[in-house]
Amino acid sequence: MKFLLRIYSPILFILSFILLSYIYYKSQIYWEGKKNDFYLPFIIFLLMVNFLSILIFLSNKKVKEYLIICSLSIFVTTYLFEGYLSFYKKDKNQSKREVYKKLTKQNKDISVSVAPLSFFYFNYSIFPLSNVSNSIIIDCNENGYYSMYESDRYGFNNPDKEWDNKEIEFLLVGDSYAQGACVNRPNDIGSVLRDLSNKSVLNLGHNGNGPLIYYAGLREFLNSNIKNVLWIFNNGNDFENLNEELNNKTLLKYLNDLSFTQNLNSKQPEIDNLINSIINKYYNEYFNIRSFIFLSNLRKDVFKQKNQVMTINAKHELIALTQLTKIIQLSNNLAISNNSKFYFVYLPEKKGVNIFT
Repeated sequence: MKFLLRIYSPILFILSFILLSYIYYKSQIYWEGKKNDFYLPFIIFLLMVNFLSILIFLSNKKVKEYLIICSLSIFVTTYLFEGYLSFYKKDKNQSKREVYKKLTKQNKDISVSVAPLSFFYFNYSIFPLSNVSNSIIIDCNENGYYSMYESDRYGFNNPDKEWDNKEIEFLLVGDSYAQGACVNRPNDIGSVLRDLSNKSVLNLGHNGNGPLIYYAGLREFLNSNIKNVLWIFNNGNDFENLNEELNNKTLLKYLNDLSFTQNLNSKQPEIDNLINSIINKYYNEYFNIRSFIFLSNLRKDVFKQKNQVMTINAKHELIALTQLTKIIQLSNNLAISNNSKFYFVYLPEKKGVNIFT
């Protein structure tokens, strides 16, 4: 115990200082202060640990022993719970991993849905807007089963033959509603619209998408044979998603440079390789040490994020609303220049603030 009394406080101080320096670098240098809301809890926690180490150092022997026992107990209990969440508790993602591993033994053309928002925080040479092409995509589970769909040549939720039609009646852009997340064909919006209209429909939607990705999708895949663009705005989370999108350098290029393009329709093999590498890393690894250290499962389960639509500050709200107006205008102009009709479809939120009221 005497040895522990001597080294505990210095080690705690050094480790917390190193982690605090790393978090500060990520927050203020790497992300240029754009993700302060995300990193602030980590900074506050590490400052508290720093203060605790100083308090332990300055305390008398008896108080020091109590503080060490209490802090070690909290530390061990926290990571035991994280271990439980990592290895034993079966959440949806872990079940998805099991479904993926089972199905890949039967069919190698099985993939997993990876939302474009997953690429917000990485500096890859390309920013995908879709999934792996020509594969069975395991999507999500909201109805007691994992929905699946066969992706088209560009990784979207469409029958591939739709791209070969000389005339496309409807092009859908949007988030999970447009994509048809968590339901199988023919219950997704695209399939229903095909059945009702007996016309060709293409769908560029994906869960987690926001207005800037909608516009990027139009810039990359809007063809001259498309008659109508249905721009589906979900007030429940699109405003929040836009705030995230405005922090991505690649997506901002679509907004600020009308000539910018990634030429995604010619880079599908590169997109497939990138997404497959991410899937292989996540779904085939048994244990993610970084996720464990940063208590990812605990933070996900205990500190569930509240609806940020209600907590966006006035400055960010004004910026996002201004940019949203610009994005809608640009999308409309792009459709007009393509001789397509542009329809803004507004899905209001049942609860919370509706930004157009």
